[in-house]
Amino acid sequence: MKKEFAYNIFFLLIINLLIKPFYIFGIETKVQNITGPESYGLYFSLYGLVFLHQFINDPGIQNYNTIFVAQNREQFGYHFPRLMGMKYVLLLLLTLSSLIMAYVIGHRGISLLYLVGIAVTLWLSTLFVLFRSMLSGMGSYRTDTWLSAMDRLLLILVLGGMFLAGFHFDISTFVWVQVACYTACVLWAGYFLGKFGASFKPQFDWKYTAKFLISCLPYAIIILLTAVIMRADGVFIERLLPDGKYQAGVYSAGYRFLDAANMFGYIFAALLLPMFSRLLAENEDTQEVFSVAFRILFVMSLMIGGAFYFYADKVFEVFYGDAYAAGVPSMRLLILAVIPAAISNVFGPLILASRKIREYNLLYLSAVVIYVTGNFFLIPIYGIIAAAAVAVLTWTYILLGMVVICSKNGLIHNDVSILFKSILAMIILFVIFYAFNAWVDLHWLFELVLISITVVSVLFLSKYIDLREILRAVRGKD
Repeated sequence: MKKEFAYNIFFLLIINLLIKPFYIFGIETKVQNITGPESYGLYFSLYGLVFLHQFINDPGIQNYNTIFVAQNREQFGYHFPRLMGMKYVLLLLLTLSSLIMAYVIGHRGISLLYLVGIAVTLWLSTLFVLFRSMLSGMGSYRTDTWLSAMDRLLLILVLGGMFLAGFHFDISTFVWVQVACYTACVLWAGYFLGKFGASFKPQFDWKYTAKFLISCLPYAIIILLTAVIMRADGVFIERLLPDGKYQAGVYSAGYRFLDAANMFGYIFAALLLPMFSRLLAENEDTQEVFSVAFRILFVMSLMIGGAFYFYADKVFEVFYGDAYAAGVPSMRLLILAVIPAAISNVFGPLILASRKIREYNLLYLSAVVIYVTGNFFLIPIYGIIAAAAVAVLTWTYILLGMVVICSKNGLIHNDVSILFKSILAMIILFVIFYAFNAWVDLHWLFELVLISITVVSVLFLSKYIDLREILRAVRGKD
């Protein structure tokens, strides 16, 4: 299993490093620059509003289904068409509930049409991820890996082609192109599921649906609470500030970098959950996979957080020019949230796979209280910098809570040496970034390359990252 994890993480990182950052920084930033802060700020707020209803779109189905399929592969043929019937009903409920909430808080006209397109896109994207999680659950990890960046690749080709052709572009175009591209992705992932005998004719088995949703309910609460923490800040900013649309647009410019950085954590979580589930079902040790994943994510999150923190002004200048310069201070603080948020993607799947759902939900519920209270009272006073500070505080609290849950339930070994090495690695990285930023006067990109080489060299020499261990994992020589 460690060999399979190493293989898939290697290719996932390569694929996603090549494709997803190009989409985020090459395509999405182009869309944002073309449409402007107010128009994109409206889109950012509407997306956040729909995302708050993610618990309807995915009432825990993805997480529960990943574990269920991984441990009950023989029931796949019976389970799949009933799951499809359930998803169509959820699409209708997602759209209606989002429209009602948008209308109540004051959205009218074209905003509601945008919202319908965003709801359909979100439904299709989660269906695509659900199909991929089923492939992982059936043991087809490598197919899932190669499909992981298909959505972004297709959007790059279509939107990039439109830019090159000089096509007139606005938010409406952006919304409906996403609908078309995600439809194609769902159909392609469905082709691979068909090889496992999946029947795409939906069956509306209400008894089975009720039983399955009851089993999913704890995971639905997770989805709801996570959605609030991930996307409510845009809604708060747009509704609580006098120039809310503009401020939401400025904030979204910095949030994009956090979103991009968190991508690596999500990749790990999506792969680790079915693996941990399978290992626990077969009474095998999870520590080797956990240890490798933790150290890789820990170093990556520190590198990303440090790079964007120390060079935030340079990054904004390249991607946005002066239009979004007001977002630099909030982005510099917000990007620090990537460190606890990314690392939590190792602890979270382990907690979910071990079915410690109640403790997980209680942790997130208390985090939501901190998050909502902080944003509601601080944003009207301090603006978008308050939203960034609250995000960092909330994710740090979540990570510490996850460590406590894992330690209390014996899910991780209390290895003092790894803890000491991790703290030392964090100090070393900070010193290296600070030294280069303060005393080296080169082009910032060249500085980042030198920093990366220096950091990787130090971590290999200190054996915090052991090349031989990674090679043994890839070759399967445990």
